[in-house]
Amino acid sequence: MNRTLLNQSLFLHRQYSFLFLAIIVQFAFAQTGNAGTVCSAGIANNLTANNGCETGSTNNDNPIPGQVNADTMFGFSDWVFAEKFEFPVVDEDIDIGLTITGGDISGTWSINNVWGSFQDIMLILKGGSGNNTQEEYVGYLLVTGDTSGAYTTPFFNANNGNAKEISHVSAYVRGVPEPATWMLLGLALGTLSLRRAG
Repeated sequence: MNRTLLNQSLFLHRQYSFLFLAIIVQFAFAQTGNAGTVCSAGIANNLTANNGCETGSTNNDNPIPGQVNADTMFGFSDWVFAEKFEFPVVDEDIDIGLTITGGDISGTWSINNVWGSFQDIMLILKGGSGNNTQEEYVGYLLVTGDTSGAYTTPFFNANNGNAKEISHVSAYVRGVPEPATWMLLGLALGTLSLRRAG
């Protein structure tokens, strides 16, 4: 009888170990990839507040959302297009309330409080064409919970250093908030514990 209990215990230990390993691997690889290039210090804070700044590999985030996913901005390839503000036209697939107040050089941005629906929100600034010191589009990962801030163009004329206009601001979203992920994980582990007890 003790041998049977020992075998069952070892079997359950292996199951839990495998589950734990699978969860660790999933979280470890969820944020890996060939991420965009980290921004230079000169433009890293041109959108506030941000939790990171990266540049893409091209001058445009089109095709939407294909380019930002190909560039694995901030290590993710599952970004979903939300809205685009192309001075002054707004295009949207998911209404997050993106509002731009100001002009194509500087101003303020705001979004609705949609943090309960998404884990990450990224704003992309795309420069006007030609002779920019920053040729690639620039992405800023918003600070979780923030719904407003300021922006200044990260694009400058390569010949005279004058600020150049922003062509458009695009918003991308991804993921469900972490508490929901952890709640599901807890539910799964709780179910396994009940199964073991029964």
